[in-house]
Amino acid sequence: MSIPSTIHGSKSLLSSVMRSMKSLYPLELADKSWDNTGLLLESPFVDPGKRNVLLTIDLTRSVAQEAIQKGAGVIVAYHPIIFRGLKSLTMGDSQQSSLLQLAAAGISVYCPHTSVDAAIGGINDWLANGVSGGGENERSREAIEESQVTIEGHEGSGMGRLVTLREGISFLTLVTRIKLHLGLHNGHEGSGMGRLVTLREGISFLTLVTRIKLHLGLHNGGLNVDLIDGSVQASIAEHHSGDNPSEVIKTIGICAGSGGSVFRRVKADVFFTGELGHHELLANLASGTSTVICGHSNTERGFLSAVMQHKLATLLSQDSLGAKVLCSEEDRDPLVII
Repeated sequence: MSIPSTIHGSKSLLSSVMRSMKSLYPLELADKSWDNTGLLLESPFVDPGKRNVLLTIDLTRSVAQEAIQKGAGVIVAYHPIIFRGLKSLTMGDSQQSSLLQLAAAGISVYCPHTSVDAAIGGINDWLANGVSGGGENERSREAIEESQVTIEGHEGSGMGRLVTLREGISFLTLVTRIKLHLGLHNGHEGSGMGRLVTLREGISFLTLVTRIKLHLGLHNGGLNVDLIDGSVQASIAEHHSGDNPSEVIKTIGICAGSGGSVFRRVKADVFFTGELGHHELLANLASGTSTVICGHSNTERGFLSAVMQHKLATLLSQDSLGAKVLCSEEDRDPLVII
């Protein structure tokens, strides 16, 4: 088998993609206490004819085959294809098989995940834009940082606090969180794993849900079935329901994907996320907060074509590689409404 050239082509494309993605979504914003971000698969050789970059939320077997067929040199997969340590690389496992086939085809994989969530102009800001209908309708937009701490003993008393983490983290991760919380992350002020939007004028719950559906494109499903009545689930607090709700909605907590730990210490009229646990939903209702959930990846996928594709293509064009950025046609949420 002849080995393609390593002088030009995908090697330069990979370098350009990594440089551009880090500029748009700095990896230091990712939650390294659990996330796995950055270059996760580097092809051992380069095919100079591969000039396409394929964007996807999940790198499934179908998406991997699509990348090979479309001549991609790099895949930007939002969710990391490798989360835990691999003990083998065999064709018998679908994940490992995809990795091996991509490497053999000269395709590298870059995964940004929570750096896109936290970054200014990332997924959560895109969701906030849809919720508010535009920045001119917002009184304020605040970053929410993930809450993974418990405070033990004598809450509310004393001159300080002893904080016990649910899971251990590195010293670097601790410093990063402190910087984010205090606004000391140079150049990244306003970043965080969620957003809290306060509207200038209150809106009804139905208006909010309609905005969310339109923004996410959930009015029509992948099976050409009208999903307008089934694509969004909601737990609705009593004062937000009925023909004449007693309260309008002014504050919305937002988190792409799964918002459980992000919302833990946030007060809002409504939480908007992709998925939330049963008991978390009950707790929200008990506190008078409604929740809108749309499916984990449904809160993320639209961002690729609406924002990332254009921004990445613009930066790549500066390197004159002739790169073309494509959005996967095989990537879809694993759940459908039937």
